[in-house]
Amino acid sequence: MRMYIDRKGWDIPEINIAVNAEQELEGEFETVFSRQITFSTEITTEQKERLIQIANKCPVSKILKGKITINTQL
Repeated sequence: MRMYIDRKGWDIPEINIAVNAEQELEGEFETVFSRQITFSTEITTEQKERLIQIANKCPVSKILKGKITINTQL
Protein backbone atom coordinates (compact mmCIF):
# COMPACT_ATOMS: atom_id res chain seq x y z
CA MET A 1 0.00 0.00 0.00
CA ARG A 2 2.82 2.38 0.91
CA MET A 3 4.48 1.86 -2.48
CA TYR A 4 1.20 2.61 -4.26
CA ILE A 5 0.64 5.79 -2.21
CA ASP A 6 4.18 6.97 -2.94
CA ARG A 7 3.87 6.18 -6.67
CA LYS A 8 0.64 8.21 -6.85
CA GLY A 9 2.28 11.12 -5.00
CA TRP A 10 -0.49 11.23 -2.41
CA ASP A 11 0.23 13.13 0.82
CA ILE A 12 -0.49 10.32 3.29
CA PRO A 13 2.43 10.30 5.74
CA GLU A 14 1.23 7.54 8.07
CA ILE A 15 -0.81 4.34 7.75
CA ASN A 16 -2.01 2.33 10.75
CA ILE A 17 -3.34 -1.19 10.37
CA ALA A 18 -4.86 -3.26 13.17
CA VAL A 19 -5.94 -6.88 12.68
CA ASN A 20 -8.01 -8.97 15.06
CA ALA A 21 -8.89 -12.64 14.68
CA GLU A 22 -11.90 -14.40 16.18
CA GLN A 23 -12.82 -18.06 15.96
CA GLU A 24 -16.36 -19.37 15.83
CA LEU A 25 -16.29 -22.76 17.52
CA GLU A 26 -19.99 -23.63 17.33
CA GLY A 27 -21.27 -25.17 14.12
CA GLU A 28 -18.80 -25.01 11.26
CA PHE A 29 -15.36 -23.89 12.48
CA GLU A 30 -14.67 -20.40 11.14
CA THR A 31 -11.95 -17.83 11.71
CA VAL A 32 -12.86 -14.18 11.03
CA PHE A 33 -10.18 -11.53 10.56
CA SER A 34 -11.15 -7.89 11.07
CA ARG A 35 -8.78 -5.33 9.55
CA GLN A 36 -8.97 -1.63 10.44
CA ILE A 37 -6.91 0.77 8.31
CA THR A 38 -6.55 4.38 9.41
CA PHE A 39 -4.52 7.31 8.14
CA SER A 40 -2.92 10.28 9.89
CA THR A 41 -4.60 12.67 7.45
CA GLU A 42 -8.00 12.82 5.77
CA ILE A 43 -8.17 11.04 2.42
CA THR A 44 -10.75 11.25 -0.35
CA THR A 45 -13.47 8.69 -0.97
CA GLU A 46 -11.73 7.76 -4.23
CA GLN A 47 -8.45 7.17 -2.39
CA LYS A 48 -10.23 5.03 0.22
CA GLU A 49 -11.88 2.90 -2.45
CA ARG A 50 -8.62 2.36 -4.31
CA LEU A 51 -6.64 1.57 -1.15
CA ILE A 52 -9.23 -1.03 -0.10
CA GLN A 53 -8.73 -2.68 -3.50
CA ILE A 54 -4.95 -2.63 -2.99
CA ALA A 55 -5.27 -4.08 0.54
CA ASN A 56 -7.46 -6.91 -0.76
CA LYS A 57 -4.87 -7.77 -3.42
CA CYS A 58 -1.95 -8.14 -1.01
CA PRO A 59 -0.40 -11.64 -0.89
CA VAL A 60 -1.46 -12.32 2.71
CA SER A 61 -5.09 -11.37 1.99
CA LYS A 62 -5.10 -13.64 -1.06
CA ILE A 63 -3.75 -16.58 0.97
CA LEU A 64 -6.28 -16.11 3.77
CA LYS A 65 -9.22 -15.79 1.37
CA GLY A 66 -8.25 -18.81 -0.71
CA LYS A 67 -8.55 -22.50 -0.09
CA ILE A 68 -5.81 -23.70 2.23
CA THR A 69 -4.52 -27.28 2.16
CA ILE A 70 -2.09 -28.58 4.76
CA ASN A 71 -0.03 -31.59 3.72
CA THR A 72 1.82 -33.27 6.59
CA GLN A 73 4.46 -35.95 6.26
CA LEU A 74 6.31 -37.89 8.93
